[in-house]
Amino acid sequence: MAKAIKDCRDIPGEELFQYYDENGSRKSIDSSMLNNYIKEATGKDFTAKDFRTWAGSLQMLRSLKALERAEDESKRKSNIVAALNEVSIKPGNTRTVCKILCAPRHN
Repeated sequence: MAKAIKDCRDIPGEELFQYYDENGSRKSIDSSMLNNYIKEATGKDFTAKDFRTWAGSLQMLRSLKALERAEDESKRKSNIVAALNEVSIKPGNTRTVCKILCAPRHN
């Protein structure tokens, strides 16, 4: 999968997801096309954001699990901040953005 993403990334242009068709023409895949595919494939109202949120939440849980158990409210808050800092590094987000992305979506 990493090679396929690298190959897509190496195609000139701004879009990450793009490909060459059978005629050698560059074609891009935009977010609405990707979200439509996800909805069609799952039969549910999922989008790429749901997968990002799920991945961020999973990283947050793993980060919290790796920390020493918090016995008081101050240590719990400190652990949450530490885990948010760790999780936010990977996608290059801030801690605030990470908190928003890891929050459950309410419809």
